[in-house]
Amino acid sequence: MININNFEKNIESKIISRGLSYYENDYISDLEQVEPNEFTAVVEGSEDYNVTIKFNNKNEIISHYCDCPYDWGVFCKHEVAVLYYLKDIVANKTIMPKGKVARIKEEISKMKKSELQDLIIEFVKGNATVRNELAQYLELEEEEDDY
Repeated sequence: MININNFEKNIESKIISRGLSYYENDYISDLEQVEPNEFTAVVEGSEDYNVTIKFNNKNEIISHYCDCPYDWGVFCKHEVAVLYYLKDIVANKTIMPKGKVARIKEEISKMKKSELQDLIIEFVKGNATVRNELAQYLELEEEEDDY
């Protein structure tokens, strides 16, 4: 497994160079810890890309994701930029404050089932992306409109 402390040895040098440049130029925003050892961030590029990195207690990277279209290697430059950021956090033993996801999770856990259902329905009504992702998650088949 690739370790956060020496990931550079396992990724193509061109991608390392580009990711380091993104990190040094502060292209990372909204970095937050969503679970222990799991982080999300937005990395500015030609568009804003969402990155998720998860590692275990030995600082080994166990999963990573970026929604950019890069598919020529295991890691993209956006992920590498976030890895550099996380490497600094690990090296400095920085305690990350609770992010929005963690705080939302806490508040949701306090809600009654009916309140949570109402909240989800409101988001589904008001956001086509949420509606489509939830329909896909629930494996709902498309119905033809009878207009």
